[in-house]
Amino acid sequence: RLAERAAAERAASERAAAERSVERSAERAAVRHKPHKDDKERLAQEEEAAEIEPEQQEESASVDGRSSSALVWLCEDKLPAVEPIEFLAGSATLPANARVSLARIAKELQVCPELKVHIAGHSQADEEPKLASQRAQGVGAALLDLGAMPAKLRAKDYGHTVPLSAAMRTRLGLQSDRRVSLHAISEIGTRYGCEFAAKETAVSDEALELLREIASLMRENEALRLSVEGHTDDRGGAAENAKLSVSRAQSVCRALESLGIDNGRMVPHGFGASLPLTDNTSEDGRQRNRRVQFLAVPDVGATNE
Repeated sequence: RLAERAAAERAASERAAAERSVERSAERAAVRHKPHKDDKERLAQEEEAAEIEPEQQEESASVDGRSSSALVWLCEDKLPAVEPIEFLAGSATLPANARVSLARIAKELQVCPELKVHIAGHSQADEEPKLASQRAQGVGAALLDLGAMPAKLRAKDYGHTVPLSAAMRTRLGLQSDRRVSLHAISEIGTRYGCEFAAKETAVSDEALELLREIASLMRENEALRLSVEGHTDDRGGAAENAKLSVSRAQSVCRALESLGIDNGRMVPHGFGASLPLTDNTSEDGRQRNRRVQFLAVPDVGATNE
């Protein structure tokens, strides 16, 4: 019996020792994982960052590799490969085989939100000058029929000012300079809009800061030419808004000229209320629509030798 009692006491002692060991291990673990003051601050910062809305996180991050502090940048897009469209002599009728390539362009315009197209109309020296414009407008109308949005198209006639060399015509499979060429438009992206007060054409201090950055970008890119495009909200008549939008574009061109940019590198255009960024049902929407935007004029003679 004494032996049994001794064995029982030893077993009880071993169980107690084991329990104390477990308790000490738990205490050491608790001490080891007890948050330090610095850890608490770090955790608080992480929790605060987790609560930031996705839009705020995107604003803080770099955009397409650009620093979040950048006010302006050059957005360059590409079109799918498309050859110039050749026209018959004295004609502005779109060739039937051109719709296949134009359908590709229209589809690309639908899936690429930022892509815009410059439609360059050309004629030969022995043709009516107006044919260049009619050809460009005809291609634009075809793209609209294929689903392209008007805000994504810019048509311009160049008359016979950009003839192609014989070698370039051969390379492009052309018999003449009676053509329309299509070019992706590079846009000057801005961190905030170059906006105007209602009915005003004066450049604000905030907009002037933006224009300083645009002037700097143009000095860095000496071949860069701009289409300076003015817009209005929907208040007022069409004629009044057309005039106001041109005046805003001209005001911006003068400001850029005062910053050292040759006025020959800028062309002002006015679109009135025809190309709103957003709806005009709120004051915020109208404010965003009273703006000037900047598009890089493509070098339509870049393929010329």
